[in-house]
Amino acid sequence: ANRAELAKLPGIGAYTSASVAAFAFNLPESPVDGNVIRVVTRLNGWDEPTVSIMDKINACADELIKAASCPADYASAIMDLGATVCTPKSPQCLLCPLRENCKAFKDQTADKIPVIVKLKRDARKGYVFLIKNAAGEFYIRTRSEKGLLHGLTEFPWNTDETLPFEADWKITRKKVKHVFTHFDLTLTLVLLNADSVPAGWDGRFAVPEKFADYPFSTLMKKVVAKIS
Repeated sequence: ANRAELAKLPGIGAYTSASVAAFAFNLPESPVDGNVIRVVTRLNGWDEPTVSIMDKINACADELIKAASCPADYASAIMDLGATVCTPKSPQCLLCPLRENCKAFKDQTADKIPVIVKLKRDARKGYVFLIKNAAGEFYIRTRSEKGLLHGLTEFPWNTDETLPFEADWKITRKKVKHVFTHFDLTLTLVLLNADSVPAGWDGRFAVPEKFADYPFSTLMKKVVAKIS
């Protein structure tokens, strides 16, 4: 099993799939919780709001676990370190095995990092496009954009409620809602019967019966459930 395969399972999101991959299969996949965020940001001395640097935090966490000889032990250790030593308040820096390489310790800024900013939740709306060909297959793609959903399977979608190209689209009343870390998303299902898509689109058509073989994100699994 790997993280992509685990993400196919119902109710499995990014954090859970990484946790199972690391702890159950000893794979170099880093589950990132508040403890890991605290250790990583202090280690690097990153004083930007965490919500604005999560990609950087995830990338660093991935680099660290890939360098570990036993990913499962490492994942457990860094979480324990954050929970017991690198704590939110009054961190015990003198007891920390990473202090010699910790920028926050050297700069005496551990009590100021990480920077947690409570943002007003943003409500976003968009379209998710269900393009169906004559064979009953739907157009899907693998998300190449960097971020939390990178590498997962999805239907094309946006957050500006615009149509991607001129065609006989049907905007339905069906919607899916999903809560991300700092915004709420509502997608309206938009249908199109077509046997091809514009040149440059990087996906493929697949039959619904095979959807279980693809690592759909939790958001897209909600869309799949709406297909009838």
